Amino acid sequence: MSITHRPSPRSLSDHHHEWCTQCLEYLPTSEPRDLHHVVNKARIRDRFGSSLDFAWVAPAHRKCHKRLQGIADAAAVYFVELLDGAQNLLDRERIARRFHDQGYYWLSALANLDTMRSGVEGMDGEEWWRRCEFALSSTAGIRGGKNLPGLLLADVKSQRPRIQLNLSNLHAARGHPLAARRLFEDASLIIASLPQREQASLMPGHLRRKAHVSRSTADARDAVSAAESDYSKDTALVFLGILGLSHRDWSSAEESLEFLLARTGRMSWLYEAETQFIRGLHLILTGSKDIGAIYSSLSVAQYIYVVLGLQMAITPKLPFQSPFGRSWDWTPSDALRAFFKTLPSPKVLGESECLELRKQSIRDTYLLERILHPIAGWGVDLQPGRGHLAAPGVRQG
Repeated sequence: MSITHRPSPRSLSDHHHEWCTQCLEYLPTSEPRDLHHVVNKARIRDRFGSSLDFAWVAPAHRKCHKRLQGIADAAAVYFVELLDGAQNLLDRERIARRFHDQGYYWLSALANLDTMRSGVEGMDGEEWWRRCEFALSSTAGIRGGKNLPGLLLADVKSQRPRIQLNLSNLHAARGHPLAARRLFEDASLIIASLPQREQASLMPGHLRRKAHVSRSTADARDAVSAAESDYSKDTALVFLGILGLSHRDWSSAEESLEFLLARTGRMSWLYEAETQFIRGLHLILTGSKDIGAIYSSLSVAQYIYVVLGLQMAITPKLPFQSPFGRSWDWTPSDALRAFFKTLPSPKVLGESECLELRKQSIRDTYLLERILHPIAGWGVDLQPGRGHLAAPGVRQG
């Protein structure tokens, strides 16, 4: 698909131009660029229906599209094989959980949707709702997919507290703070009416949503302390870091960044991106002169968000002019452009310097391959049935 318009939240761009997912070179402003579907759109819609808003896209030169398409085709084959090969609820739960915990939220949400629609042995009303709760949690981390919540819930109403909490999360992520607060308050009333044991099991998630809605660093600290897993603690630490930066509470931001950096390589791709976003913003807001480090951190963060179709867990409040039409939705690219507008011309990085920094931080670290090869089934532990594709230049054994 070829389009021309101002850079969107799904764009890879800086203070110069938009750039390509594959080669990292700038895209010509005089020519239409392609929006590449990271996983084959036709195959996904064959499985889930043409009504699915499958807006998991990344910008690319037309000449770069072919290699990216090979990964997209393999990823779709691998995903469908995984689903078809999992004939019981436990196997399907493991697939969805693995995708979610590694930051592949599109695939986790779709895996749960597929299970909800299927006749897998053991599926009953309670199991259906559990899959719905899980899928809504993943959907909150997706940028795009506007109609996905409706496909999950349709017209069904629920007073289940996890449904309310996850819908609160979804609305907060999509810039609807009043709806998020109302749903959080509804969930709080439901939880207060439950037996103590159930209240205790819901407390960690309730505290995370409270921090999201209140945007309080004190509430974020409570959520960190109550976290029931490394994944949940990473979520709460991201809240603490972003909210610390928003309130100029440097000790909270730096505490968060220290813990998150120590977990680099051992957490979800979303939180890898969030960590780089926090790092870049911290450098900007504390007056760092290391322009290259700022550029690299924010470019890597935006790259991960865009390539995986991710929505940041919580967005910062920054002392710059807000993105046009998206005052609630600062992306790393938005922050980068706003920051460079404040610099005197001699300090602004040129196009060649920016390209070199992208090559060092993205190409030279094999970031694209590390993100996408696992979902194509190339050299990972989640293996589908026989016949999955091999990576280019790799023999199948």
